[in-house]
Amino acid sequence: MKSQSGSLVVGLLLLMGLIPVGLLGAQFAVGMAEESVANTEVSTVRLAIVAYQVENGGELPVNLSGELDKDKVGSYIVGDIKGDYKIDGEGLIIDASGWGDRVEWADGKWVRKQHEIY
Repeated sequence: MKSQSGSLVVGLLLLMGLIPVGLLGAQFAVGMAEESVANTEVSTVRLAIVAYQVENGGELPVNLSGELDKDKVGSYIVGDIKGDYKIDGEGLIIDASGWGDRVEWADGKWVRKQHEIY
């Protein structure tokens, strides 16, 4: 009987250790998915900027502060734009924000934050 209760204790301890590991893995996967979706949005926004420029004589779809005017590119995009994008004079995205805590803008794309555990 002693060996069975020892196995039970070991099994319970093992299970208690696996639950947090599983939760961390799930959060890691969520961060990867969010990075992928955010970068898909960037690609879509870049195409919408070009389409807008082609149809509007080279005019940029920006407001007075140089931020993407989502209303101007709305007809080129299906769905909502989650991020906020700063556009330079050539129509390139130079800065972005608004995608939450798991991703950040770096080197022209969204990247998953490496230093945080959720």
